[in-house]
Amino acid sequence: MDRQTLVSALQRLKKSGTLQDEDGRAVVAEDHGLTFYIGQAGQAMVVKHVTSIELDGELALLEKGDGADKGTLLVAAADIHGVMVHPPKANADRRAGFA
Repeated sequence: MDRQTLVSALQRLKKSGTLQDEDGRAVVAEDHGLTFYIGQAGQAMVVKHVTSIELDGELALLEKGDGADKGTLLVAAADIHGVMVHPPKANADRRAGFA
């Protein structure tokens, strides 16, 4: 998607409370999740568990903060094909033996 479309999508996510401004980057709210799709339709690379995004010109910095995949992915903003929002689970019941 073009940069302006991505900026519009991020603004919408900020208005919904999914993203919050923090030190010049958009940080994912607690218990929410974002997945980015990089590349072309039907051939996209999936980037799950993104914790923040920062736009720097035509570059997007996607930060992942979980497990072995922790790090920052630098990608052309135009290569972002889509974004999926994972809202928090309401009243998720915990069952014995399941984390």
